[in-house]
Amino acid sequence: MNQEEDDIMWADRYLQKELDGSVRGEIENRISNEPAFRKLVEDLKILRQGIRENTRTDLKAILDQAETGTNASKKVGMKGLYWPLGVAAVILVMTVLYLWRPSGGDSSDKVLALFGEVFEPYPNIVMPLERGTVSDSGTLALAYRAYEAGSFDKALILFEQYEPKEASLHFYLGVCYLAKGESLKARQNFEYPGLDHDTQFAEQAEWYEAISFLLDKDKVHSTEILERVASRGNAYSEKAGQLLLKLKSFE
Repeated sequence: MNQEEDDIMWADRYLQKELDGSVRGEIENRISNEPAFRKLVEDLKILRQGIRENTRTDLKAILDQAETGTNASKKVGMKGLYWPLGVAAVILVMTVLYLWRPSGGDSSDKVLALFGEVFEPYPNIVMPLERGTVSDSGTLALAYRAYEAGSFDKALILFEQYEPKEASLHFYLGVCYLAKGESLKARQNFEYPGLDHDTQFAEQAEWYEAISFLLDKDKVHSTEILERVASRGNAYSEKAGQLLLKLKSFE
């Protein structure tokens, strides 16, 4: 994590009231004495407020739709309720990281910004939560519950604790690391030997590996994988082709 990402992380934790004692005092001291850091905190607060308001509207619409369904006993998936929060959090960090840079950024900054445009956590299709079901307190169930809620830190801890790890678990671990901006650890999971033979997640893993290089501003490796994806004629080929055009426009 570089200094900019580190500052964003501390500013975000400060705004969420996760800091106590001397640590909070240090952050407040920086806010008082460092104009650039103070502006970051102010910008982050504004962005969070905007996302919170928009998400609240989205969640209400989803709940209203669920509660007015024609079959009252029908199980309604929970992922639609929490998913906007996870996506919003990722977009928030990437937006601030891109905007809170000196003006005059080169094409590598544009490559980084593309990640915020195309990244979206993959839906939980392994153990989706459902309203009205008995809750499972097992490690894996708790991990997927945290994942659906956008709590990627918690999901990571639980996923890492669970054994044995199947290919699907490595895939979701990779997505969690990518959501946190840790591209190398994400790729280590996307490149798990069993994933390239896993018919359920092989295509997805290749796509997410391709966009992970955008976080590193590595247009060369991202382009190389995207070209393969575009040629496969699968569900990600069209998106890969569109992303390739954007990357080539930066040349």
